[in-house]
Amino acid sequence: MAEVVLIAVNGDDIASTNQAKFLLENNPWEQRDDVETHPSYAIGNVRMWFLPKRILWEDHIDQRVWPVAASSLLMGSAIGVVLPVMPLFARDIGVSASELGLVIGVMGVTRLLFNIPAA
Repeated sequence: MAEVVLIAVNGDDIASTNQAKFLLENNPWEQRDDVETHPSYAIGNVRMWFLPKRILWEDHIDQRVWPVAASSLLMGSAIGVVLPVMPLFARDIGVSASELGLVIGVMGVTRLLFNIPAA
């Protein structure tokens, strides 16, 4: 099955609508059936869908995303605060640069492995 590229045109954004109009005028697009009462077009494996207002509203986001996003934000913030002072702390307790690099690397790999099931 071929991949399909979707161009979602935001009706509230003049740049989005101008680019879409340019593409429609300069390429042989085929008008397709409306999608949820909004016009849609196709050319090859590319689809263009015109939406009247914003494309994504917050109430369309699955509520299960918020805890994952919040934990990623907190973890990223904590790493950003602690990581710059880690070499100073490591030097004070006698940890070598390679040992510190190993700890930081393992932390990243562990985070990656435990985030795979969440994806």
